[in-house]
This record gives sequence, C-alpha cells and structure tokens, in this order.
Amino acid sequence: MEYFPDRTGVEIIAELGRYYAESAFLSAANIICKKEVVQEGPVGRACKKLMYYLNDGVFGSHNNTLFKKEPVWPCPVKVSTHAISDKFVPLRDPLMENYILKCAGCS
Repeated sequence: MEYFPDRTGVEIIAELGRYYAESAFLSAANIICKKEVVQEGPVGRACKKLMYYLNDGVFGSHNNTLFKKEPVWPCPVKVSTHAISDKFVPLRDPLMENYILKCAGCS
C-alpha cells in the first residue's frame, strides 16, 4: 500500500466490472432433472429430500460457489402444480457429480 496507506481510509476495489454487475443481475437456470434422496435424519429417522439438476453449473454461472465459496440463493420463478416440494434443497451440478452447490437458507 505504497500510494494509499491504511491511515488514508481509501479502500481499493479490484474487478470493478464484477463489483457493479454482481448486485444488478440474477442468473436463471432450468431444472432438467430431479431425484428423491433419502438421508438419515435425527434419531435414525429417514428424511426425504429432492435434489435438482440444473442446466448450468460450477463451470458456468455458478463458478463463484466453487472458487469463492459464495452462497447460492435459488428461488422458483414458475411453480409447477405437480411440485412435490416447495423448498429448494442443495443443487447438483450435472458436470461435476461429486460437487453439490450448497444452497444458502436451505436445511
């Protein structure tokens, strides 16, 4: 910090394009597949959840979740009348079977 020492109070922001565009845009993806997953819940009880496969992943719009560990806040735009669950669960990237996009705010 040769030109702007800490005492000046100047904050330097890198990647200005990302700084301004990140808050102004949303990413949209289609659910291309879903599967029911049974996990062991509290006290040995089974817990059924849905896992959604998207047509976008960590090699596309969600690369910040892989490299910067930023949370994903999915919200349905169109709710199907045949929906089994109204709550999104972790999203699976179709290109990386072993990487799950953790969904912030989902249990």
